[in-house]
Amino acid sequence: RSFTSNSSSRSLNSQSQAVKWYPGHYYHVMGGDLTVNSYVMKEAYNEMNAPDSGIAGIQLRLSWKDLEPTEGNYTSGYKIIDDHLSKLAITNKKLFLFISHKGGVAPDYLKTNSIYEGGVYYFTSSINTSVFSESAKFWNPFVRNKFVDLIKALGNRYNSNLNFVGL
Repeated sequence: RSFTSNSSSRSLNSQSQAVKWYPGHYYHVMGGDLTVNSYVMKEAYNEMNAPDSGIAGIQLRLSWKDLEPTEGNYTSGYKIIDDHLSKLAITNKKLFLFISHKGGVAPDYLKTNSIYEGGVYYFTSSINTSVFSESAKFWNPFVRNKFVDLIKALGNRYNSNLNFVGL
């Protein structure tokens, strides 16, 4: 592994396992319409790109369902990420991606294919004993492997992009 702390000399070398290291403040955005031209994202970009904002980039929280709406199909997720990376590259800002897997955001195919045993489990809160939310059944090896497949696909596509700094 190799890395430098000098932001102007960071690069990935296919010969080594370089570490992407971009400390700083990141604008965290989650929920709603997270496409580049949505009202929320326009506001985030305006604030981030203001003079002396000190914001290094965006932390974007997308749902598993947004990234993989149908089994093995990552095209719509790639589009969202690619659009953000294109916009961020203009000002050399960074993208850190979070993937939500609880709260009703698991792909529907997990719930309908028996190999995934329903794909999600439901839980309640101590205050509200009716169904509170759901989360992916990661103890099911088939569910877990589908999530790993998503992570691998994202890593293969974006690891060499210096504006994509984490997952």
